[in-house]
Amino acid sequence: MDKEGGYLIGRIHLEGNRLLNKLLQNHHVNSFTSEQGKILYQLWKEDGLTLTELASRTGLALNTLSKMVQTMERQGLIEKQAILGDKRRKQIILAELGRQAKEDSQEISKIMINQMYKGFSSKEIEVFENQLRRILKNFKK
Repeated sequence: MDKEGGYLIGRIHLEGNRLLNKLLQNHHVNSFTSEQGKILYQLWKEDGLTLTELASRTGLALNTLSKMVQTMERQGLIEKQAILGDKRRKQIILAELGRQAKEDSQEISKIMINQMYKGFSSKEIEVFENQLRRILKNFKK
């Protein structure tokens, strides 16, 4: 049997984005896209990241991320702020709309997680996520 892990992960990513976009539309959440959600998710976990930190955590190329951040700033989701003691470096912080987007997306996140892990036990989820972390770590070496 051929190894299909990479193919399956790619398909899961594609189908997950399709479902997320559909849920965003159905729940009338139009303040951000699924791609912007990657950035917002990281800022919801830790506000005030630099572009380099965001690029590392999202897996987005720095030039792609820079363009997305500019768009999100114009949309009022995020703001750039000088880092204390180093005015050349900027950190990305959530604007009020970006903080509100977290509340708007809570129900969608629950639906996504329930759909993704339907039929899985807690132990299976734990093992699966640990295996995914190992794969990710292998690619970062």
